[in-house]
Amino acid sequence: TKHIREVLEYAYSPNVAECIPIRGNDGSWTYVGNGMKMGKQEHMASAAEELMAKPMPDVGIISKSTTLLIDDDPKNIKKSLKDGARAVWINPRDPLRLLDDIMRLK
Repeated sequence: TKHIREVLEYAYSPNVAECIPIRGNDGSWTYVGNGMKMGKQEHMASAAEELMAKPMPDVGIISKSTTLLIDDDPKNIKKSLKDGARAVWINPRDPLRLLDDIMRLK
């Protein structure tokens, strides 16, 4: 999660970057909700619930249709799509295609 935070801080202002929750496998968070707990759905639900708990005026509605899972594991992508969430596979051998794949989303 440290590297993800560094990228967010590089890409956005510090005020924006600190508002974006990150969910990795580092044991720094837990999910106690009723959502799907397979794949990365638990990660996404936890982050969404954190955002909804601290409303910000510039943040719209947070739902499965307004969030995006980016993952290198095709199994997690399939589980996310099956659960009705949006997801994009990042190919570790061609990570530069990620932006094009995101732009193709409807």
